[in-house]
Amino acid sequence: MPSIYTLNHGAVEKERQRLDFQHGVFKAIMCDHLPPVIWQQLKSLPAPRVADADTGTGIFLKELAPKLAKEAQLNGFDIDK
Repeated sequence: MPSIYTLNHGAVEKERQRLDFQHGVFKAIMCDHLPPVIWQQLKSLPAPRVADADTGTGIFLKELAPKLAKEAQLNGFDIDK
């Protein structure tokens, strides 16, 4: 069965690079990972929980993890096939 992900036609490493580049573009547009009001809420929690749908390479959660409490629970979900 072919992938339902229409951009997944090239080499895996090339796709990872594209997704990580896209993450950098969105991060620059947003001036960070999240709007300030959401950052404020997350940092106020002793054990925040974050779910990332369509996590791709996981770069968002990898960059977010060191900015949150050690007790934070970060879960990434993605579908390819």
